[in-house]
Amino acid sequence: MNEILKTIIFWSITVCLAAASFIMRKKIKVIPVVVVTLSITLITLLIPNGKVLFRINFLNSFPITQGAFLKGLQKSAVLSGTVFLSRIFISKKILLPGTIGALISKTFFYFEKLTEKKIDLKSKNILKNIDARLCEIWNEEFA
Repeated sequence: MNEILKTIIFWSITVCLAAASFIMRKKIKVIPVVVVTLSITLITLLIPNGKVLFRINFLNSFPITQGAFLKGLQKSAVLSGTVFLSRIFISKKILLPGTIGALISKTFFYFEKLTEKKIDLKSKNILKNIDARLCEIWNEEFA
């Protein structure tokens, strides 16, 4: 398959997953996606692959290649898409069948509740803050 078409397909899937995440009222942070995309693409450019698009006069004329650029975009799309997919599935609305499914659903429920509010992890009382948040969740559910 053409690498350009493959890159377009990967990013289309990532955008669809982001839209699904948005529809499920999950927060979408654009800046981390952009930073990850730029970082992965820049790191992938260090290994020349394919047609040379242009050269940068740095360290004896560094080549920027089409193959490396597209591979970087593809890898960042897969990583970003996976993050959006995990955000979709970490939801109290997902019901899985059976005893194991109930346990996994309950785990996702508590994880979502735990991450709804910010917990101060920079203070000296990290465990106390996490425990207080868990007690809040317990009281909300069983009050």
